[in-house]
Amino acid sequence: MVTEYCILIGSIFALFLGAERLVAGSCQIAFRFNIPSAIVGLTIVAFGTSTPEICAAISAQFSDAIEGGNIAIGNVLGSNICNIGLILGVNTIIVGVPVARAFITREMPIMLGVCLVLLVFIYDDVLTLIEGLILLACFLFYTYMLIQVARKHRNEVAIEEIDVDKNTPVYQSILFIVAGSLLLAVGGYFIVSSSKAVCESLGLDKKVVGLLFVAFGTSCPELAASIVASLKKESDILVGNIVGSNILNILVVCGVTPMLKPISITNHSLITFDFVVMFVFAFLLLMFSIHKSYIGRWKGMILLILCMTYYINISFPNAFSFLKEL
Repeated sequence: MVTEYCILIGSIFALFLGAERLVAGSCQIAFRFNIPSAIVGLTIVAFGTSTPEICAAISAQFSDAIEGGNIAIGNVLGSNICNIGLILGVNTIIVGVPVARAFITREMPIMLGVCLVLLVFIYDDVLTLIEGLILLACFLFYTYMLIQVARKHRNEVAIEEIDVDKNTPVYQSILFIVAGSLLLAVGGYFIVSSSKAVCESLGLDKKVVGLLFVAFGTSCPELAASIVASLKKESDILVGNIVGSNILNILVVCGVTPMLKPISITNHSLITFDFVVMFVFAFLLLMFSIHKSYIGRWKGMILLILCMTYYINISFPNAFSFLKEL
């Protein structure tokens, strides 16, 4: 059993390193071929932080015919909950985060909107090829819209801010991309298999595999980016990373995965409970941001407490049974 724990930790590290190498190599290639920095920041980097979720979802689909769909959808829901409740919650407790008006008026409503679109698509317990294509089309439109906004306001993401080594040879950048992709594929496969083994050894519900273990592991790139943003006091990067990642997790992960194999959900509580929790976190983020355009420490504490309560509830369903007797 110790081996499975080691594999789980190693898989998380592989996902983290793989995403970092993929983004670094892609940005270096983009710099070499003079691809606009806005396109780099809004597509390559954003997509790079969602690749662990994609690899884990695809791996789950093909490695487990019964629970694969539950793990794939649970990964998306759990990752989005982790991003807001845990990652943003902890960061805002450390230092309050001002929220730009654009996030409140554009990105956060879009995040809530794509959540509702996902609900409509999965409420029949199946996410089909056509629905996946619609989600991908929404992603392309969203990316196009962001690029147009960046050009309009001349506020493109600078290549330097993405930490590109201008002297890196092209062949080395390509090696980064290949190595990163391989690490993501390997990490995505082993994090699913090892998480299932760990859950079985602890006697946990199988849906915890996607909602907790896989979700946390695939959120490592967002966690790293958020820590760096906090240390640099870059609130826009911190909030943008969280909100953008949540949008892309739904549009890209749930868009790409059913193109290979339709996602079948056998545990309907993922929709009736866990999806609702994800939507509540997204709604709270909007409400907290509207109030003074600032997420203070007490708001961060609320997000973190709610997140920890949720994790305890799904891991130990009887933990709060005493409340029914009150």
